[in-house]
Amino acid sequence: MMVKRVEHAGGELYACEVCGLVYRDFEHALACEEFCRSHPGRCSRSASARAVGRLLPDGGLQLFR
Repeated sequence: MMVKRVEHAGGELYACEVCGLVYRDFEHALACEEFCRSHPGRCSRSASARAVGRLLPDGGLQLFR
């Protein structure tokens, strides 16, 4: 798996392919994905606090802020 690039409103966001959380920058998405891989079923509070949205099962995007 690898961080997924998501186009939104003319810009790019980055998603963890494990949990689906979306970030404004690649580095935070990568850190989230590394945590998710090494801690299955858990989410890092510090990483999730930086998330701006999540990928939906239908392929859509839900933004938090």
